[in-house]
Amino acid sequence: MNGAPSSGKTTIARALWPVLEPPHWYRSLDEFRKGYTEEAWDRGRGPWSAQTRPMFLMLLAGYLGSLRAMALAGHHILSESVILPANLGLYRSAFEGLEVFVAGVRCPLRVAEERERARAPSERHLGVPIDLNVPEFELVHAQGRYDVEVDTSLLTLDEAVARIRVALARSSPRTFAEWSASAAT
Repeated sequence: MNGAPSSGKTTIARALWPVLEPPHWYRSLDEFRKGYTEEAWDRGRGPWSAQTRPMFLMLLAGYLGSLRAMALAGHHILSESVILPANLGLYRSAFEGLEVFVAGVRCPLRVAEERERARAPSERHLGVPIDLNVPEFELVHAQGRYDVEVDTSLLTLDEAVARIRVALARSSPRTFAEWSASAAT
């Protein structure tokens, strides 16, 4: 799943995870980064564009590599991401040759901002909400279409999960291959 922070990716992933067949392995990047202490991670904190955050980029590369390793070992994977044009190459490298189904998760900026403000302080690093009114909020969807898309301001959680499950059952993933092909030209 790809979408901006507070768009609903984690909520959908946690609801989708137990009902997927075959079973899927799931860990979020947020959980993966907890391999660092908060003090160490403080040094890597910065704007969510990630370009000025080398520690974050190293962590993202490691996370994506671990997802690839799990997929190559035969696991079905459920993941959530913030895929920006600047980091799309990391995703392409990690998932080259794999079948990847991409779900876009959207909501209007005002809804995401409300959700961000409502989060428990423990859900964000140092209890600081992420500034969402930045160009990256829209850039996260710059790659184009998705295999399935949900707007979490219009659908209930159950409706979003159902829409993704139906799309997974009915269609072959095409989006990620198209994203990779367009980058090659």
